[in-house]
Amino acid sequence: MVTKEAAEKGEETAKQALEGIRKVFSNELIEFELEYPCHSAEEQRWFVLSATRFTDDSSKVVVKHTNITELKLASQQLEKALERYDTLSKATSDTIWDWDMGTDSIQYNEGIVNTFGYKFPQVHNTTNWWKKNIHPDDKLRIYEQLDIAFSGCQTVLNMEYRYQCANGSYKYVLDRAVIVYGEGGKPRRMLGAMQDVTYQKEEDMRIDRAVIHAQEEERKQIGMELHDNVNQLLSASLMYLSVVKDSQANDIIIQSKQHINEAISEIRRVSHQLAPASFNNTSMKDVFESLLNSVRTAREIDVELHLTGLENNGLKNEIQVNLYRILQEQMNNIIKYANAKKVDVHLIKYDDKITLQIIDDGVGFDPATVKKGIGLENMNRRAKLFSGRVNINTAPGKGCHVLVELPLQQTRS
Repeated sequence: MVTKEAAEKGEETAKQALEGIRKVFSNELIEFELEYPCHSAEEQRWFVLSATRFTDDSSKVVVKHTNITELKLASQQLEKALERYDTLSKATSDTIWDWDMGTDSIQYNEGIVNTFGYKFPQVHNTTNWWKKNIHPDDKLRIYEQLDIAFSGCQTVLNMEYRYQCANGSYKYVLDRAVIVYGEGGKPRRMLGAMQDVTYQKEEDMRIDRAVIHAQEEERKQIGMELHDNVNQLLSASLMYLSVVKDSQANDIIIQSKQHINEAISEIRRVSHQLAPASFNNTSMKDVFESLLNSVRTAREIDVELHLTGLENNGLKNEIQVNLYRILQEQMNNIIKYANAKKVDVHLIKYDDKITLQIIDDGVGFDPATVKKGIGLENMNRRAKLFSGRVNINTAPGKGCHVLVELPLQQTRS
């Protein structure tokens, strides 16, 4: 009756409802639905009118009004969110992505095309496609980050990795993401933005190379100065002392010659460390053993070197020099701070990477309370030049385990 009166007053929604119910009565439709607003001064409300005829008695129709206000308000909020999402996508060059974990699908904005060169038909909205394009050397680290974030119910996550472009090259990306959790702390949605930071990363690597080159040149110059000049002066002094005939000064001469010989030996050792012999003519094992022998002799530390998979070597000279420097930095740290009695050094070459492990039984430290020094910064810088990483596992009273991993199959960005 109310619907009929409203229709007679010219209300369009009422006319549509009345016409739909009529068609159900006349068997033109089996059922009819119509969404309509029913607002009051205090609140907004929406309903769905449904009319269904009995299959056994076409003269009877069931008319039902269902309150869908909550669903409608949620839908409006979603539409506003999607509108903001679209606006953001147009305002940034970042690749915006939305991972629905319930359906295991990822949606991208146009950044996936503009930044990485894909055409939309090439983009697969699956998690496997995203994972497939992560650089092989970065995958395990990213998976670990995701697992830690999910298990700890983190809501914000920053990831850095290399992502493959349509032409097969890789770009460095900074991926900032927000994680939404459902019941039981289970992640159900993740939204993020991939920012292309290739230029910044390449600039950082150029700076790192320049710093390391400057350090190596400085070491070389100091080593040459010690070896060619200071050493020569000491050798000349030793020669002059050898021709002195005064028997009264004999004891002093003998002691002076002993000190000078010790100084010459120490200068040779230091100059060798500053400018190690070329790996082109000397085996990696011999150069590493030379460094560790100096530690054994000077500090009475039991140091063992273990090499695996390096029978034929085959490593680039640049990689060998940087591994040598990393080992040198950590041995200096052990001598200064660790108070260690035993050090094990493992150098292992696989098909696709090389690892250097330096394990001591010293006093250890709390990584959270110790600031990164120049030595550790140099170790990280040298590893990053080869897209590698340095991981330190230590605790007070537990010694220290340094793990360096360098990939051997480099993929250029």
